[in-house]
Amino acid sequence: MFVRDFIAIDQPFESVAPQLLQDAAWLEPIAYDAVVEAISTLRALNPGQPLTLDLAPVTVHCARGPVRIRDDTLVMPLRWDTNVPAEVLPALTSDLEVVPLGRE
Repeated sequence: MFVRDFIAIDQPFESVAPQLLQDAAWLEPIAYDAVVEAISTLRALNPGQPLTLDLAPVTVHCARGPVRIRDDTLVMPLRWDTNVPAEVLPALTSDLEVVPLGRE
């Protein structure tokens, strides 16, 4: 399944790109919120069958693979893993592409 999402950041590419190269820790709070929202949505969609997760509080770990540089584009492989069972929410593997838009 492919999902595309875009966000415009009103900053020069040169100032944003290096911040993303450090590590994937900045992504963990965002991924955590997405996992919690997914669990909440699954519970709401199946009110007759409560979703019970016999595990400690939800955890999410994000990792970044080697960055590929193409002209003025950065492509970062990303992966998140969670302690939620895979049949409920599988691990996510994706690419984050950072591209300048416009002249600036």
